[in-house]
Amino acid sequence: MHNGFALQHCKELNVPHIAKAVPLPLFVAPPLPEITDMPRYFFNTRLGTDLVVDPDGQQLRDPDQAWETARAMIQQLLKTEGTQAGLLTAALEVTDEAGEIVLEFPFSEALLEEEALLEETDISATRH
Repeated sequence: MHNGFALQHCKELNVPHIAKAVPLPLFVAPPLPEITDMPRYFFNTRLGTDLVVDPDGQQLRDPDQAWETARAMIQQLLKTEGTQAGLLTAALEVTDEAGEIVLEFPFSEALLEEEALLEETDISATRH
């Protein structure tokens, strides 16, 4: 019944009908956007009153992983740039997508942690 209606409608619009029916999808879904449940964290560097903003951030599973990432970033920077006085007073301000500060990680704290690890390694290396 509907085929007759469709053929009649095609004739009214002067559209040639197709002898053999070709099934058409009823609904074509648009491509899905990339779905992620992981929040994005931004690692902004505070140097005195200046703030160097991280425009891209990183998607991480939670604040704990953001803390681990901040520590690794600071330790790497201190290895490459050295322990200049200006860097030791700097801090990473980790913010969420809303701009709220999730954590602050002073560069000096990362240096102290690294020194403590080195001391532990030296002590354990001398034990037999």
